[in-house]
Amino acid sequence: MALDSVMIRIIADELLGCVLGSRIDRITMPRRDAVLLSLRNKHSQNKLFISARSGAARINLTEREFENPKTPPGFCMLLRKYLGSGRISDIETIEGERIILFYIDAINEIGDRTRLTLSVELMGRYSNIVLVNEENVIIDALKHIDSQDRDKRTILPGHPFTYPPKINKTPLSDETSEIVDKIRKSKGTISKAVLDTILGIGPVVAREIAWRTDKFDGEAAGMDEETAEKLFTSVDEVKLAAAGKNRLLSIVYYEGRPVEYSFLPLTQYEDLEFVPFESVSELLDSYWKEREDEELKKARSHDLMSKINALLEKVAKRKKVREEDLKDTSRSEELKLFGDLITSNIHNIEKGKESVNLYDYYNDCIIDIPLDPRMSPPQNAQNYYKRYRKLTNAAKVLTELIYEDSEEQKYLESVKYYIENAVSVQEYAELREELENAGYFKKSSAKKTSEKKSDFIRYRTSDGHNVTVGKNNKSNERLTFSAARKSDYWFHVKGAPGSHVILTVRDEMPSDTALGEAAMIAAYHSSQSGGELVPVDYTEVKNLKKIKGKRVGMVSYSNYKTAFVTPDNKIEEMRIDG
Repeated sequence: MALDSVMIRIIADELLGCVLGSRIDRITMPRRDAVLLSLRNKHSQNKLFISARSGAARINLTEREFENPKTPPGFCMLLRKYLGSGRISDIETIEGERIILFYIDAINEIGDRTRLTLSVELMGRYSNIVLVNEENVIIDALKHIDSQDRDKRTILPGHPFTYPPKINKTPLSDETSEIVDKIRKSKGTISKAVLDTILGIGPVVAREIAWRTDKFDGEAAGMDEETAEKLFTSVDEVKLAAAGKNRLLSIVYYEGRPVEYSFLPLTQYEDLEFVPFESVSELLDSYWKEREDEELKKARSHDLMSKINALLEKVAKRKKVREEDLKDTSRSEELKLFGDLITSNIHNIEKGKESVNLYDYYNDCIIDIPLDPRMSPPQNAQNYYKRYRKLTNAAKVLTELIYEDSEEQKYLESVKYYIENAVSVQEYAELREELENAGYFKKSSAKKTSEKKSDFIRYRTSDGHNVTVGKNNKSNERLTFSAARKSDYWFHVKGAPGSHVILTVRDEMPSDTALGEAAMIAAYHSSQSGGELVPVDYTEVKNLKKIKGKRVGMVSYSNYKTAFVTPDNKIEEMRIDG
C-alpha cells in the first residue's frame, strides 16, 4: 500500500521522539530519488531514509547500509551546503496531507542563523523533497515541476512554496456520524464511498472499513440501518487505531512475500500471515527491504543472465569456427606423405611437371601428387614439408584454444547455475564482482559497502556429521581451500555445474551413511538436482589443487571415487541454516 496521511502522522510522532534536536552529520543520496540523513543527538545516532520514488515513497529510520555513487548528485551537494550541521528543531504534518515538514536551524553563508524547511511529500507519483527558505521561497527540489495550470503547483527554485490544492473530503477527525451520513449519500460501493469521503486514508483502509461493515461490499446509498451501525463502528475503530488505541502495526504476507502493511488489524486478509512491529520505521524498513530486494534480485538476475547467455553464445561460435579450422588441418599428414614420396623419388622426377604419379609404399597404391612447375623436385618436397609444419603447428594451437573455449564454457555454465539459484541480493552482487574480476564486466564506480560476504549453506547428516555447501565460485574456493581441513571430504557432481560440498570428518572415518548423504547434497546443489543416479565424485581435500591460471573455483583432483545418487527434497530436512 502507499502511505496515507494517518501513517504519515504516526511516523511523524515516532520521529519527534527519536530525532527532534538531532544534528545533521552527513547527507548522501544512495539513489537518484532518495536522501539519507545521518543524525546525532545526546542519546543516539540515527539514519533517516527519505524516498521520493513513485510507488515506493516513504520515510523511516533505518539500519541498512547503502551503496553511494562515486560523485554525489547536484541536489545532494545543495542539501549539504544548506543543511550540513543543521539541527532539527521541529517536525510537523498537515491534516489530510501526506507531507512531513522538518524545520531545521542552520547557519547561512554569511554566518547568520536561519530556519529552513524541508518538505517531504510522499504523494505517489507526485512525491518530492523540497527545500524552502525563511521567506517561504523554494531554494530547490529533488523534482522540478513547471506547471502552467493554475490549479497545480509549480515547484521551481525561486518560486513561492505552496501546499497542494485542498481536496473536498471530510477529515477523519470529524464526528463519526457526519462521516457515515456522507458515505451513505455517496454513489458506488461502500469501499469506494469511504475512499471518496474520508480525507487522508488509503485504499487498504477504505477496503477494511467496507469489509468490517459488509463483506460483500454492497452499495453505500442503499445500506440499511443495521449496516449503517456497523459502518459507524468500523469508522470509529479506525479513528481509535489512528489515535493509538488498539493499534497494530503489521505487515501482511502472501506466500512469503509482503503485500500490505497498516496501522490496524486487516481482517480482510484473515487467511494470510501477519507479522507485528513495535516501530513504524522497523515496519517500513522491513517491508520495503523485502520488496526492493525482490525487485533488485530480478533486475540483477536478468542483467547477469543476459550477459552470461551472450558470452556463452559468443564462446560457442568461436569454438565452432576453431573446430572447423582444425578439421582443415587434417591434411597435414597427407602433405608430409607427399614430401616423403617426392624425396624418395627425387631423381626420377623432371622439373617443370605439374604433377607426378608415384607409388605409395605405405598404402600399396599409386597416387597423383600435384607439383609446382616453377620449382625443382627438392623445392617441391620442401614446400610440402613447410606446409605440413605450418598445419601441424596450427593444429596444436587450435587444439589448445578449443580446450580453453571448453573450459570457459564450463566456467560460464557454472556461473549461470549460480545466477539461477541465487536467493539474495548479496549473492548477485558477489557474482557480478566475480565477473568483474574475470574481466567480463566493467568494474562498478559505486562505492562498495562493507556488507558481510554471503555465508555457506549448512547441513547435518542423519548420523551427526556436518556438511557445508558453497553458494558460488568464490564461496566454493573459500570453503575448499580456507575453511576445510585436509582430512575432510570434498564432493562435486561429475561433469556438470554445481557447488563444492565439504563433509567434515572427525577423528574416525566417515560412515557410509554420511558419505551417501553428502553425495546427495552435492547432487541436490547442482544442475543435475532433478536427475536419477547422478554421478558425484568425492575425495579428501588434500587431493585437490587449484588449477594455476584458471578462473576462481576451478580445481583438479585425484584418488577419487564416484557415487551414484538420486537427490530428493528430504535433503532440506537436514538443513540447519544458510
